[in-house]
Amino acid sequence: MPTPRFNFVSSQDIANGNCSYSEQDLMLIYEVKLVRSESETTSLVDSIDNKFNITPRQDLLVTADTLTLEFSGDSFCFKGLDAYTSKELWDESSSPVPDLSGSGVFAVDPNSLMNGSGDIDLELSYELSPSENWVRIKWPNETSANFFRVGTNMIIGLSRSLITDIYLLNVTFR
Repeated sequence: MPTPRFNFVSSQDIANGNCSYSEQDLMLIYEVKLVRSESETTSLVDSIDNKFNITPRQDLLVTADTLTLEFSGDSFCFKGLDAYTSKELWDESSSPVPDLSGSGVFAVDPNSLMNGSGDIDLELSYELSPSENWVRIKWPNETSANFFRVGTNMIIGLSRSLITDIYLLNVTFR
């Protein structure tokens, strides 16, 4: 099975999202609502979809360990994530978030997936920074990356079209 590939596109679009962790359910969830800049024109199809709250026509899923990333729409933009993980297993960190190389849209390359989904065979690790209020999802053996703000509360690390890290900011613990 091919390895899923990801893209970052510098854009005025902002993925407005929130992250929460439920200690009872052991679920880490990030949900996105796409907010377009006022200057951007909207197609008739987008207008109708927005007016009647119609969900995008196709969703693509990428899984790694117990993490699922969801992508949707014609451009297969990031829509959300969920992970089944115990906070008790997370390492603690005092590091700040990394310097950013840009801001914009995070998407999956649909040509790198089979039948609308992709699996990444690896074990992820998690870090928590109580002082900075972020959770980091780390890919093993990936160190060199460019970091991009792809949401109001999310930073993605990419290297050679592969994910290296996901930083979830301002996480609410329930």
